[in-house]
Amino acid sequence: MTTRTLTGHPVLIMDVFEGHAKFQDVEGELSKYLTVVRQNMVHLGLADFFWVGLDNKRFTIEHKTGTEFMQTMGNRLDTQLRKHSQNADDVTLLIEGVIQPTPDGKKCFVWKPSQKNRNIMVKGFESYHSYQEVMGYIWSLEHNGFTVVQVPDWRTMCRAIAEFVYNTLKAEHRALRHYVKTKPIVVDPGASPKERMYIQTLMGLSEARIGEILAKRILATHGTPFKFFLSEMASNWDIGEATHVKAMKSIGRNV
Repeated sequence: MTTRTLTGHPVLIMDVFEGHAKFQDVEGELSKYLTVVRQNMVHLGLADFFWVGLDNKRFTIEHKTGTEFMQTMGNRLDTQLRKHSQNADDVTLLIEGVIQPTPDGKKCFVWKPSQKNRNIMVKGFESYHSYQEVMGYIWSLEHNGFTVVQVPDWRTMCRAIAEFVYNTLKAEHRALRHYVKTKPIVVDPGASPKERMYIQTLMGLSEARIGEILAKRILATHGTPFKFFLSEMASNWDIGEATHVKAMKSIGRNV
């Protein structure tokens, strides 16, 4: 996949089901900065927006309004983000709307621009989640490797996405990430501490791009990452020869 068109604009893939809200022209706004291509992202396991940066690094953004975020936060959103992390190197959650607590902090509501005057913010959806719950959840996402960005409205969201795309194409921004592993890792909370450690070890192999599901398959066969690293090629064809070669390359072994 190319990252730029003949006109020099970066290519952004946008899900066919994204950007159909009333009074919003997300595709048109994004087209001011990027070349937008529509594609069904669900069967690809990707979020609402996707692009390829330098070194073929894959980026995807899950867009939620403030209302959608507070309605799905927890297991439902975790499942979405976990799936995206299997298919992209970098996953961002972008929340549209300003979330504010009630004075006692026991509830939250979302501020959004007025449809009549976008310079005026009006109070919208009210959630029974406390502000402590909302911020605690955002904190946990950040510390599990996801980036969380909050913007006040859809136009700002479009500009933010464009800036993200352009910055991932700047060579000066890739030096640190060449040495630091940043792929999100969200492991099933029902797993034992040892299993979570083993899964994270396998998912941390930068060359192999092993996801949680594949990591569990490897452990079901070999028991531990160490036994997997010592195994021969023939016994790993069930996970794909190319994946096995990349995994071994990640630990300095040529097979």
